[in-house]
Amino acid sequence: MPAALRRLPVTVSLSLLLLPALRAQLVEFKGGDSSLFHVSGATVSYEDPRYKAWAGFGWSDGPVEGFLLTAPFRGGYADLGDQTIPFVLPTDVFNSSLYFLGRGAAFRRQSKSSSFLFFGGYTSDRFGAPFLVIASPQRPVSALFFDHALPGSLRYSAHIVASQHLTWLQSLEWKPEERFALAGTAGASGSDPYVAGSLDLRRTWVELQASYVDTRPGFRRIFESSPLNAEYDKENVALTLHPWRSFSFSLTRENLLAPNEGGGDSLRARVQGGSFSGTWAGVRFHGAIFDSSSASYVSRAYSAGGERRIFPRVTLNVDYFRVAPRTSHAATNVSAGLRERINAHWRLNQAVQLGGSQKSLALGGEFTSHRFTAGIDYQTVYVPFYIPGQSQFRQVGLIHFSWLLPHDLQLHVDTNVTPTGSVRYTAWADGQVYADGVAADAPPAAFKPNGCMVRGRVLTTERQAVVGAALAVNGQLTYSDSDGAFLVRFRKCADYPLRVLFNEFLVLDPFAVVSAPSQVTAAPEEHAAEILVVLRRLPPPEPPPPTKPAGRAPF
Repeated sequence: MPAALRRLPVTVSLSLLLLPALRAQLVEFKGGDSSLFHVSGATVSYEDPRYKAWAGFGWSDGPVEGFLLTAPFRGGYADLGDQTIPFVLPTDVFNSSLYFLGRGAAFRRQSKSSSFLFFGGYTSDRFGAPFLVIASPQRPVSALFFDHALPGSLRYSAHIVASQHLTWLQSLEWKPEERFALAGTAGASGSDPYVAGSLDLRRTWVELQASYVDTRPGFRRIFESSPLNAEYDKENVALTLHPWRSFSFSLTRENLLAPNEGGGDSLRARVQGGSFSGTWAGVRFHGAIFDSSSASYVSRAYSAGGERRIFPRVTLNVDYFRVAPRTSHAATNVSAGLRERINAHWRLNQAVQLGGSQKSLALGGEFTSHRFTAGIDYQTVYVPFYIPGQSQFRQVGLIHFSWLLPHDLQLHVDTNVTPTGSVRYTAWADGQVYADGVAADAPPAAFKPNGCMVRGRVLTTERQAVVGAALAVNGQLTYSDSDGAFLVRFRKCADYPLRVLFNEFLVLDPFAVVSAPSQVTAAPEEHAAEILVVLRRLPPPEPPPPTKPAGRAPF
């Protein structure tokens, strides 16, 4: 289909957006520019008890757009536009964030005993900035997902997707209680069969997740260029013991199939190891050892560290990391940091890292209030990509700034460092207008700041911060900062869905989800607890096989 026809729904969506906007309860505007994302543009969205919609337009080497309209329809909801389609099986106990991105039309309906989702349109490549999400349609796709509760604590589900080939997967789950489940899945994708079984057991002192998957390296739930989601293969086990309240110990073994972006069979990798964490004499300590292996890469990683409050408002942390690939020299890194909480508004931090020829020093601070947040980090960073004539050690100043103005208008500025050492900015503004909408002549309600928030941190299994991780909280896109922290504000304190969006990460390293809540709760700032998203860094993909030059065949 021509690109112009694919973008025709944008016009339809805008027309539908303008009609109910006159009685919308919440209208939000965002606009900005980013040298990091190479995009500029604006988004307008609205929400009332029945309708939700947003539409964005911008420029990124040409005009770009994104849009979505959600409206009630025949006892469910109809969606038109750019969507995240969950593709999670009951046997996916090690990764409950599998999904694909699409542009098209969907109908979904849910009750206590069943749920139904149909989608038709295109898979899409999508990336976003805090003020604009854009997408590019790729391959035609249709999907039908259905599940229904059966007698005896059983639940049946079916997942059927038609894209480059047909995928059909049927599952049966037995869940007699909330913390125990057995599940099985059978089906195929094209000519590749798929069979899986899983166990999920959670108790006060022990947690056990186990699965066995029998499939082929060519298996793909759906063919698309992104996101890069890993499938699990063969035996997979994660055992966590809590013998004491302040101590835990974990053992894991995972076999992964990472999609090959160059085409062909998926790339196999294995990650196994153990970790521990606990608290003793006021010290929070942790340690881990992991083995990663693939056809072309074998490595062992160690980590250990501790954190202790040495004064009422001063915390010291020390961490040790060592990565020992079989085919190259081992790399060791030691980091130490001080965090000072001066008062409820002021925080300071200092960090130093030593490792081989890489040495870095970071000094920073942050001021936080209800309406104003500003922070600065002055860092010496090591640039992984060498540029002739320039040192690979760079001194950079990174800032983040947020200001909540009257009438619920917010200004934001953030900076990031690229792999080549350049500092890039993202600046945007957003505002909200909230009105009761009871009567056309009623006075508008007072503007209300977004006092409810969801905040958390994204870490690896070695407790390293993941910089530039992308998460969607109730559709709001956010990125983790240099400490792995993220924050999203909402007008209402309520439960919201959370998803990890791998294809929108600012880093190129492949990850898999170890643990991430599917629902998070927005709470007032003073009561918002920090949630934790844990990712596992996957082995780097194997390089494609060398191609033979054209010419005379060798003798």
